[in-house]
Amino acid sequence: MQIVIYLLEWIGSFFVIWLMNIGSMYLFRKKFNLITSAIFTFMAVGLIVFLTAPYLISFSEPALFYLPFLIFWFVVNLRKANQEEG
Repeated sequence: MQIVIYLLEWIGSFFVIWLMNIGSMYLFRKKFNLITSAIFTFMAVGLIVFLTAPYLISFSEPALFYLPFLIFWFVVNLRKANQEEG
C-alpha cells in the first residue's frame, strides 16, 4: 500500500511542478527574455518546492521526487527558448 501512496505523490508532484512551471514562465516571460525566464523559473520553483516538499511528501527523501521534474522542465524550457530565439 505504501508504494501506491508514493506513486500517487510522484504523479501529483509532476503535475504541480508542471503547473508552477507554466505559471512562472508566463510571468517571467513578460519581463525577461526566454533564457533568463527559464533560469528564473527553475530557481523560483526550486525554492518553493525545496521549502514545502518535506511537509507535503511522505517519502524519506523528497528531493528524489521533485528534483528530476525540476531538471526535466528546466531542460524543456531551455530547449524551447533556444529554438524560439535561435
